[in-house]
Amino acid sequence: MEMRTKSICPNCLKERKNEIEFIDSKVFEENGKIWIEKECKIHGKIREIYWSDAELFKKAYNFLTTGRGVSNPFIHTENCPNDCGLCPLHKSGTLLANLDVTNRCNLSCWYCFAHAGSVGYVYEPSFEDIKKMLKVLRDEMPVPCPAVQFSGGEPTIRNDIIEIVKEAAKLEFKQIQIATNGIRIAEEPGFAKKLKEAGLDTIYLKWNGMTEKTNIENLKYKDEILKECRAAKLGIVLVPTLINGFNIDQIGPIIKFAIENIDIIRGVNFQPISFVGRIEKISEEQRKKERFTIPDLINEIEKQLGFIKRDDWYPVPSVMEISKFVEIFKNKPQVQFSAHPACGMATYIFTDENKNIIPITRFLKVNEFLDYLKKINEKPPKSKLEKMYLFTKIIKDINKFIIKEKMPKSFNLGDLLIGVLIKGKREALSKIHWNSLLISAMHFQDAWNFDFERVSRCVIHYVVPDGRIIPFCAYNTFPKYRQEIEKKFSISVEEWKNLHPGKNINDIA
Repeated sequence: MEMRTKSICPNCLKERKNEIEFIDSKVFEENGKIWIEKECKIHGKIREIYWSDAELFKKAYNFLTTGRGVSNPFIHTENCPNDCGLCPLHKSGTLLANLDVTNRCNLSCWYCFAHAGSVGYVYEPSFEDIKKMLKVLRDEMPVPCPAVQFSGGEPTIRNDIIEIVKEAAKLEFKQIQIATNGIRIAEEPGFAKKLKEAGLDTIYLKWNGMTEKTNIENLKYKDEILKECRAAKLGIVLVPTLINGFNIDQIGPIIKFAIENIDIIRGVNFQPISFVGRIEKISEEQRKKERFTIPDLINEIEKQLGFIKRDDWYPVPSVMEISKFVEIFKNKPQVQFSAHPACGMATYIFTDENKNIIPITRFLKVNEFLDYLKKINEKPPKSKLEKMYLFTKIIKDINKFIIKEKMPKSFNLGDLLIGVLIKGKREALSKIHWNSLLISAMHFQDAWNFDFERVSRCVIHYVVPDGRIIPFCAYNTFPKYRQEIEKKFSISVEEWKNLHPGKNINDIA
């Protein structure tokens, strides 16, 4: 297989940070792998691994779909990607928005996108700016952004983080998250409960391994974090950054740890490292050594655990038929999971009363179920009477897709469709989450593997103080976005210290 796309030259990006030029590229199969190749008129041919398993890529690519985009684009441009908005070229709405509330942090991880101590300035939007950014997300049409993640830096070292969460809850975001290292949650009893009461649903917890070498910063807080989140009934998603040669052997142990604590850990979202930020410091040797792709992860999980197989995984857009199905019954546009198939893969696992692990594909005929919904979506009912008839038929048909003897008691597809997909009751979904674990992978792009087709379908975006919403991989890959925007809305470290006497930049303030 071979596909034509646009990409960028990483060497040009180093040399000309303020102007980005797309170059013709191709994504193709060779020796069982998928590669991206481009030729810069200045720096010559550049080739990078795209996916390390061609068969898995083909399975994922079968779910390629195009979303509806946004009907109120924030800018109109013919100079993509140098003016990023969202613009009419973008094919997806915002599924999850990142809002960086600070670049201050009480850790200094070398692979982090940004840290005030290393860049020399403090980026920390005011509370009023954050309110405006949240409003921009909820004004997105035809579907307001449903989920926001407060990120950084370390968001919990802002002393007004509770009020920020409350503001998001007032605007009725369906999912409110904080990306955190968990230190304040561990060190301040009751803080997790305050976050939950303010409206927080989930903490995205940095978690790179189960050994001191890979995760010494977090392991010493492990018991306190679990205790505080359990008391608050605040869900946890573990977020390991995967770096080849560093923590690949920790993939299995991390999942086992999540299973042992499945009552409070809702998922593990693995993120293979993307080489962004200060790319001039990244050598060819280091990048090639540390590169890790989604198929590498999937194969490692099967190798290290055995009970999760390659066939258990599906790409993000595989659930598009579910979104379309929900629209039929709600008569209004729904969130569309229209990411590019190469962006992410996922599977669900359940535990039964005997603590056995059951991947969802063991008891749900996923392909048949999605095909069934697709046929309904192609010829949707037009009247209320037709919808009532169809609804009754679906409830009768549902058992066709279930292998009952293998299904955990905690799972009921009929209840899921009625309670969550049609009636929109979050309680039904929460009940399912208490007995399951979402294992997922999201591989963000960098200058070497950058594919315009992927970024044009991006569903994870950043919102910034000037009101723009920018796709994740564009924001972090191109210096003119993250670095320039942060500098524009920042103050120096010394200025910050003068405004906060007696405080260091890693203190709660």
